[in-house]
Formats: sequence, C-alpha cells, structure tokens
Amino acid sequence: MPYSDLSTLRAQTGGMDFIIKPIVEKFLDTAPQTLAEMQQQLANGDFESLGKNAHKLKSTTAHFGMDAAQEPLMQLERIWKENANHGKAEAAMASLAHIMQAVFVELKEAVA
Repeated sequence: MPYSDLSTLRAQTGGMDFIIKPIVEKFLDTAPQTLAEMQQQLANGDFESLGKNAHKLKSTTAHFGMDAAQEPLMQLERIWKENANHGKAEAAMASLAHIMQAVFVELKEAVA
C-alpha cells in the first residue's frame, strides 16, 4: 500500500508535471531534515518545537496524500497543545518516521 498519493497535488496543478516535480523535489530536500529535527526535539523533550514542526508537516503532507502520516502528526501536535501524554510521543514519532521513510522512497521514484 503506498503511503503517498499525488492526485491532490496533480488536481491543484492541473496535472502539470513540470510544476509537480520541483514541488516534490523541494519536499524531498527539506522533509528529511525536518524529521531529523523532530527526532532530536523528542530526545531533548522539546515538545513545543516538536509540536510546531508536526503542525507544519501535517499541512505539507496533506498535499502529498500522506493520509497515514496525519494521525501521528496530529498526536504530536496534541501532545504539545495539551502539554500532556508525553509518553505517547515516542510511539507517534516512531510511526511517523516509518511512514516518512517509505514516502521518501515513493516520491523519489515518482519524480525519477
């Protein structure tokens, strides 16, 4: 089962691959760093920065049809906003990392 679906992005751009490719490439350039920052923020107990990054990434991943990423991102955002359930952050981050690694592979293949 793919973790990404570019149909939303295709609809927004009129299916113009010359527009889609640089958008996907920009995501592939920045998202791995954001994910690494989030993992470090979790390790440091910086739930505010972790939650803010989750919020930003949640919006971005929606454009790429990454429905599976939405739940762990929402959990991380809730943990920050409610300042609670910090113990659940590790599991949400592990789930997100797994999904994102698969997405990176899928998107690289999509724009190759």
